[in-house]
Amino acid sequence: MSITESSREPTFVAQQGDRRLIKRFGDAWTSAAKGRFPKWSELREIDLGRDWNWVFMVDLSQSNGYPHFDFLGSQLAHYADLYLIGGDDWSVSVLDRAADGIKQAVANKAPCTFQDTLTLRDGGGFVFRSLTAPLSDDSVTITHVVGCVSGGRTELSP
Repeated sequence: MSITESSREPTFVAQQGDRRLIKRFGDAWTSAAKGRFPKWSELREIDLGRDWNWVFMVDLSQSNGYPHFDFLGSQLAHYADLYLIGGDDWSVSVLDRAADGIKQAVANKAPCTFQDTLTLRDGGGFVFRSLTAPLSDDSVTITHVVGCVSGGRTELSP
């Protein structure tokens, strides 16, 4: 299984720590996977320290129209309050954007990374990176998706 990437051309230079979180989490998933879909408990055995604050896990069987978060790292709640501009839907948050990767991780049956520069409702920019990856209760059938999110505010180019 390999990690796939989806990206628009970013207009920022990310800080090293931002990129490293995604790499560390991807490496942890690969280590737990051992050529199959890992279980949540196997991933949780890996010491990621404070990185767990930026991780979420969704139970697909309970996700009807909206992700059912079984685990939401303490720092991710802040992303639920940062709303994006654009289109007719003003209720899309940075956390919602991270959840968009769930379907792709299931379809690809592999981890997927995303990066973008988002425009917040207040007109500010937000550097966004995420990784989503499949999990399984039986190591065969995808039952959950795990992800991590990193980013922060940035100036947008005019």
